[in-house]
Amino acid sequence: MTITFKRLFAIALTAVAAVSLTGEAGASVFNFKVINYSIANGGSHNGGAGLPHYCFRTDNVLGIGRPVTYSCEGAGTDVRAEYDDNNTLGSADDTLHIHGTMFGGLDVGGTYDATNSGFVAVDFTYRENIALAAGIDVLVNPESRNPENNTGTLTFGAGWPAAIDGTTVDLVDEDGGKGFSFKFNNHADSKGCGPILCADPTLWHGWGWVNYNGAGSPAGFPDNHVAASDWLFIATPIPEPGTLGILGAGLVGLGLMRRKRRPV
Repeated sequence: MTITFKRLFAIALTAVAAVSLTGEAGASVFNFKVINYSIANGGSHNGGAGLPHYCFRTDNVLGIGRPVTYSCEGAGTDVRAEYDDNNTLGSADDTLHIHGTMFGGLDVGGTYDATNSGFVAVDFTYRENIALAAGIDVLVNPESRNPENNTGTLTFGAGWPAAIDGTTVDLVDEDGGKGFSFKFNNHADSKGCGPILCADPTLWHGWGWVNYNGAGSPAGFPDNHVAASDWLFIATPIPEPGTLGILGAGLVGLGLMRRKRRPV
């Protein structure tokens, strides 16, 4: 059997990165790069709003219409997710922090509205009702209430009209009618993961809902969730420096093995 270097690299990378949260021992913080949910990235569809591909959605936020979506890919964007087990995986003090810069706005059919679009900074942390479940690595169930502990902000920046630029909208998790507010896993799930996402354990899927109440939301969010305001993304693990060293050593070994197999 001919083993190409591309194949060897895939084997080495999968061996390092294809570890579920429940299976990695001694780790404290798990880091991920967040990208858009799309067929091209391994998903089963391109999201309910279609193009442009997106990772986050807040329909009719600030009254600008719907759908309002944001991309985690492209120039000037960078979104990360960090799961911190606080040294005890699956304990009550676990947190999931999603943060970074996205680009998006009012989707007008394959592109964003020239006026109502620009960069946005998202910063959201799940602190309550986080559990590890069989078949689903991280499940937030149900939404946090009294007080709202799974909260965040969405801040509008460069590119938006002057009346919107600098505005911050408060966010809180929402049930979404599915019995949970967020899940993060690398397994098949009820949303449908697509043949690539289902088969590749290095690809993770984030799915859940948020509620917002306009700029400067008061304490005590009313249950006025705007349908389709949600997270929907794919994430890839970011190896720690030590893991990268192991990966590099593995690739060197695989390269030597390939040389030995090469015909004289």
